[in-house]
Amino acid sequence: SSGINAEWPLRPGRTQVPFNKMLYNKILLLLIVAVVTGIKVLRFPYPTSTSNYVLLKPNFHPIQSQFTICSWIKSSKKINDDEDFWSYAVPGHDNMMILSNNYAALNGTRPVNFGNKFIPLIWYHRCYSWKSGGGVSYYINGVEVPVSSDKLTGAITPGGTLVLGQEQDSVGGGFVQGEDFAGDIANMNVFRSKLNFEDISKLYFKGRCWEVEGLLRAEVILSWEEITMATRYGHVELLEDSTCEIEDEADVILRFLERKKCLLVE
Repeated sequence: SSGINAEWPLRPGRTQVPFNKMLYNKILLLLIVAVVTGIKVLRFPYPTSTSNYVLLKPNFHPIQSQFTICSWIKSSKKINDDEDFWSYAVPGHDNMMILSNNYAALNGTRPVNFGNKFIPLIWYHRCYSWKSGGGVSYYINGVEVPVSSDKLTGAITPGGTLVLGQEQDSVGGGFVQGEDFAGDIANMNVFRSKLNFEDISKLYFKGRCWEVEGLLRAEVILSWEEITMATRYGHVELLEDSTCEIEDEADVILRFLERKKCLLVE
């Protein structure tokens, strides 16, 4: 046999390390788990209907003065400017908190406009963060983007109703055709503080199938697991998404190990 070095000569400064079968198997197992495990997805069908929504009664006492909401979202509408996918209402105030594709509103104040366009059927990671007196920040795929204003005043009143997929014009109802959402939502979590750029970037780069862990897990006050167990109405489906893609770097490592059965290190 000509051997590995004859086919893949080492560049100066590199050292060949014998193939470690145990390490190879561990990497292979991790990659298989990443693909097979997937994550649950809430699918809001298209064409839309005011009967399609998810309803929760969350405990929002911890986020009266600050919060961060992060989620992976994929729209099915060709024109998705006014899709309201998050609506939190309390008695006497149906617009306590609204999140849409192009604006956010809090406590009835003038909405903050984003002005971003989203390509249908493409996953985007979006984060909305706010702190009383500290303004609002908006992130798409781990990058902070400009907003029309960084001021959203007031406070979040606890004890309300959260609806996903529709905008409430009365607590738990009052839905209007055209203000609804069609598409997929995955890995939505609500955090008790206004997360910084580093934390939000980490959530994005870990991918939509990564479960929040470590110190960030302690910040979660409404988890994706809780949201998936909420009451679904109409034709909203809870699906298993096993299409999470392996990072390019990991795929390269796997192919290299399979072909050459060795590791090259600096």
